[in-house]
Amino acid sequence: MSDPSPVEDERRWLVLKVKRRLLPCWEAIHRYDQGYLISPTKGISGRIRIIDGICAKGTVKYGKGRRRKQVEEDMPLELAEALYNDMCRHRVSKDRQEDKGWEYDVFRGPLKGIIILERENPEEDVQLPSYIAKAIEVTDTLSSSDLARLATKLGGTGRKPLPYVLRLIRRRTAKKRREISQ
Repeated sequence: MSDPSPVEDERRWLVLKVKRRLLPCWEAIHRYDQGYLISPTKGISGRIRIIDGICAKGTVKYGKGRRRKQVEEDMPLELAEALYNDMCRHRVSKDRQEDKGWEYDVFRGPLKGIIILERENPEEDVQLPSYIAKAIEVTDTLSSSDLARLATKLGGTGRKPLPYVLRLIRRRTAKKRREISQ
């Protein structure tokens, strides 16, 4: 029997510098409030996403990196709000803009200043949009659930998140290099 779960193919970049004068006029900006459910099984993450306070989705992702299985379904807003408020310890809020297949996420709250650029089903040799002056690919080193855990850690401290994000990326990159060399 074949596995019916769709495979998500996504690449992600941490945006370090933007050419503001080249930013497109966004057709729509959506507010995403995301909470992460704790899974007892390594490599599985559950997410509750509330979009603009009017609709919601529940998602389970399996694995890490660029290609991974994903199950996502619409869910009643009332259920999503209950799960988000009562069962999601780690949360993020962000504004998402979309432009020609790119998703541009600007984080709020404790992660203010963090921008993640995503592309679903990307070509191997992808060209970043002209408004991105500097970015680091983080597909294999930084997930949204990592950012949610960081938001929990930084909440109320007033500390800037970028140094923590860069430190996490450096640690994971060094670990990956060690694993490859062994």
